[in-house]
Amino acid sequence: MKEHKEHKERYISALEQRLSRFYISIRDYAKTDSEARSAIESFMEAGLLLGEVTQSELDKVIDVQHKVVFGMSLRDRWRSDKMIAYERKNYSVFDTPTWQRERIKDS
Repeated sequence: MKEHKEHKERYISALEQRLSRFYISIRDYAKTDSEARSAIESFMEAGLLLGEVTQSELDKVIDVQHKVVFGMSLRDRWRSDKMIAYERKNYSVFDTPTWQRERIKDS
């Protein structure tokens, strides 16, 4: 049991570092690194498959790291970016397929 707790703590710490670097890159360069995103998604999927974390725990880590870097939740930032784009008549934010937008909105 103690060993599992240590693995979980190391896993969460590694995920926090990956997310932090990813979000800082987005914040500072306004560009999403699709390779980094894919690597993080794979890392999270592995954690779920191995039973190191639950989806709820992943969601919490994502939200905390997002707040640390951007000062707001992922949901709030998504809404803010969407409103800014709409006001500027830049509708490209709506080019993302609905199922992906719904996933972001619900997280």
